[in-house]
Amino acid sequence: MGLAAVLTILNSGSLVKPVEGVQYAPQSSDKSLTFQDQSTNPTTPSPGSTLLFTKSGLLYKETPDGVVSPFGSAVKTASYVVFTDANDSNMIRALNGTTGNIDYSSTDAYAVIQPCINALSSGGRIRIRQGSYALSQALLFQGGYPNSYEWILEGEGVGTQLSQTSSGANLLHIKNGTNVSVKHLGLSGGSSAGTVVYCDGSGTDWVGHHTSLWGGKWDDVLVLGGSNGNYLFDGTNIFAADFGRMILVSTTAGCTPMRIYGNDPTNYNGNCHFAYLGINANASDGIQIHGPTIMNLNGFDYVGMTGDNISSYKGLVLGQNAAYNTFSFIDSEGFSDSLYIGSDYLDGGASGVPSGNRIVNGYLQGAVNAAHVDVHAGYNAICAALIGGSGYSIVDAALDGHTTYECTDWVLGGSSGGINFLNNSPYTSGPLFENKGTGTGTGSQQSIPHSLVGIPTFVLLSEYTTGGAGAYQSAAADATNIYVTAANARTFTWYAKLGI
Repeated sequence: MGLAAVLTILNSGSLVKPVEGVQYAPQSSDKSLTFQDQSTNPTTPSPGSTLLFTKSGLLYKETPDGVVSPFGSAVKTASYVVFTDANDSNMIRALNGTTGNIDYSSTDAYAVIQPCINALSSGGRIRIRQGSYALSQALLFQGGYPNSYEWILEGEGVGTQLSQTSSGANLLHIKNGTNVSVKHLGLSGGSSAGTVVYCDGSGTDWVGHHTSLWGGKWDDVLVLGGSNGNYLFDGTNIFAADFGRMILVSTTAGCTPMRIYGNDPTNYNGNCHFAYLGINANASDGIQIHGPTIMNLNGFDYVGMTGDNISSYKGLVLGQNAAYNTFSFIDSEGFSDSLYIGSDYLDGGASGVPSGNRIVNGYLQGAVNAAHVDVHAGYNAICAALIGGSGYSIVDAALDGHTTYECTDWVLGGSSGGINFLNNSPYTSGPLFENKGTGTGTGSQQSIPHSLVGIPTFVLLSEYTTGGAGAYQSAAADATNIYVTAANARTFTWYAKLGI
């Protein structure tokens, strides 16, 4: 009865919708269907309802990309197909992709999808048709199996959405080194729920490490919602997973979009790849990488992060034991510090300073500082466009390490200036081609260091005049300074550049 509600039959070239109550089961001999012929008065199915149909006596399946294949191949690629039965008060059902039987039915998506997961002891694919599916509990993948077993949870785009509204409940719970892939799916957590994607490092995998997610390919996934004090994606002890085209949107203040956390005393974790990652924070940090054990060798390519300019939050946080992670083409804006490196902020200055991390080809604009390297930071490298706000482009207070600033593009200072090395940390810098800052007039000529690699060819002052009360360039710039005269206590902004 449930299967009949979602079948669409192709008979003599005409699309027809089967009658409720008629059995549609593949025959063992030719895999054809027995169905009531509606070719004389066909009814067109609603969009998106096509699942199985017949042509020339064979059973076919239509995949989301429009490809049709015989029953023997395409249907069996999905171990289970989950759908809502529009003819039965939107009852949620799970179709067995091998037998064609409806194995599980309920109004609670958890009571349908979790039995499918449990039944696939050696992995398999669960296809979820378009629609909204509310869960009463977290879907649990608890592995403990060899990494060759893979569980695939696959929707039909973000129009397929799993939601969790139960108080304190997570949505996905992954542990024991399970190889889980999530594709073409929306995941939503309510404001009172727990973490949306919880990778739990408390168990052990099949080789005895505390890995949670081991392997898996995530693609075209939207994670949104969240609750205060929790995470949209909590990647504790994840290992060797690939994430692509993933968007995390925090709609609740205080829900951190992403944490990559190391807490495995038996092993180093990390080695994951993130590409085309979008982060929207809400009164929280953007991405946190830290923990009591090493999280290393993660690669991030094409990451966009936006915050809401609340002064106490950071964009990208590299904390305790964040090691040898690489960020290419990262855009971080709207945070107090767009980049923060140090084990002080999240971990209280504990041992295991962040080291070996590299930010390449980035654009970092902070409401206070673009880059903040705190007291406990090791050797890291920053090669990015840095624009400070009320503070500096770079503020470096490191005591036990030296960050290298490869400013091969440009650095624009904040209101307080460009670079502030509080503890005189040695550093190297590539050529600096433009810079800016602010000053206060004294009534006489001032020398202002511009920090450029040569003599500026262009200088702009906020109130450029030839004399009088405004600020003006009172002498030609040289390789070290620009020279400005402004009325006493008159504030001004300056900008210097090499080339036109």
